[in-house]
Amino acid sequence: MTRSVTGAVDSAITQGNVGMLTFVELLFDSGTLRTCSAGYDVTYSGNVWQGVGQLGAIEEVKEGEGGEVTGLAFVLSGVPSSHIALALGENYQRRIVNVYVGFLDLPSHAVLADPVLEWSGLLDTMAVVDDGAKSTIRVTAENELYDFARPSPLYWTDEDQQKLHPGDTGLRFAKQLNDRPIVWPAAEFFRR
Repeated sequence: MTRSVTGAVDSAITQGNVGMLTFVELLFDSGTLRTCSAGYDVTYSGNVWQGVGQLGAIEEVKEGEGGEVTGLAFVLSGVPSSHIALALGENYQRRIVNVYVGFLDLPSHAVLADPVLEWSGLLDTMAVVDDGAKSTIRVTAENELYDFARPSPLYWTDEDQQKLHPGDTGLRFAKQLNDRPIVWPAAEFFRR
């Protein structure tokens, strides 16, 4: 998919004074964690994005043989204890994660234009490795489209309807209709 850049970004690229940044936004219940690939904190759109520099990485995770649904793994090393507490105590599953790509004007370290949303998904697993000297958090996220590829465990049966809505009788005759031939419209309709 092609994307266009603004005139400011195009001009900066032509002059060679531009760098590329990756922004990762994790939306937890207790608050939003914003990190970027710079070696220092970056302020953009009224938010401070914590620079993790070489301490962070994004890895692609393949699901299935054809690679039709891909996820991402985010790795943070050298994590402060406050983030370890967040990782251990936060309800993180199915929380939104967004990955943006933006451009940085190198002389002024200002973000050029609006970063582009490159990937969006839902957090899946979080593993914390703490060996005493260094802490690492590895978070995996699945693409939002992953749920569409998952088969539905429910069927149009009275049993499944009762699990969802006890007492509902809307599908009580569904099994009887399964093998019954239905003629539409009925023959009486044409005899009028």
